[in-house]
Amino acid sequence: PAHQSAASFLNGAGQGRPASPGIAIGPLRVVERSIEAPEQRAAGEPSDELEKLIAAFAHVEAELSGEAGTGPQTATAQVLATQSLLLNDPVLRYQLNQLIQAQRLSAPAAWAKTTRALIGSYESLDDPYLRERVADIRDIAQRVRRQLDGNEAMVITAPEPSILFVDELLPSEAAQCRPDLILGVLSEKGSATSHGALLLSTIGIPMVTGVTGLAAERISGITAALDGGAGEFWINPDPAIIAGLN
Repeated sequence: PAHQSAASFLNGAGQGRPASPGIAIGPLRVVERSIEAPEQRAAGEPSDELEKLIAAFAHVEAELSGEAGTGPQTATAQVLATQSLLLNDPVLRYQLNQLIQAQRLSAPAAWAKTTRALIGSYESLDDPYLRERVADIRDIAQRVRRQLDGNEAMVITAPEPSILFVDELLPSEAAQCRPDLILGVLSEKGSATSHGALLLSTIGIPMVTGVTGLAAERISGITAALDGGAGEFWINPDPAIIAGLN
């Protein structure tokens, strides 16, 4: 059920969707993001706002080029190609130019408005594969936004080997996951065809998506287990379940 409480999973199995095969057992670490909405400030001159956006794009393009030589090549290449195409989409650039020049929006506000509309259009598509590309759009949206705000990229790591619980694992985050620290991933959104799941599968980190009804504030630090091939997960599993998975 979509609205089960965390307590109802204790010592019992929850059913999600298989995304990346493998078994993982470890403490849960809840990933929280803190990307703020664009500040409501007066925009500068359109030429200045456009210059900020162009500079942010250039920084992100450099990031993508730097990542091209790391990680599992086929999956990484897919992600980078998708995100680079979006950055260089002439329609997107025209829309941004119009919002900044004609509506006098700031660069962050124009970028947020354009990417929100793009995400909405992809979410309404019938094709499941194309709907999965929403995560790629969110990923590039966050990359550019951080550059505009002068913030560092989010780093996915853990102080001890852990299972991540996240609303959605973005491709750039999946590429950072080290198997010695990230034992597995439980995610609310995504599927086996999402770029995040494909990257984890290549790295060898199990993942279950469609994990709903868990109260993040109540599960942090609790032991969890997951079977990425079956799409099952357990919160605070009893010893018999752990023995059966090992």
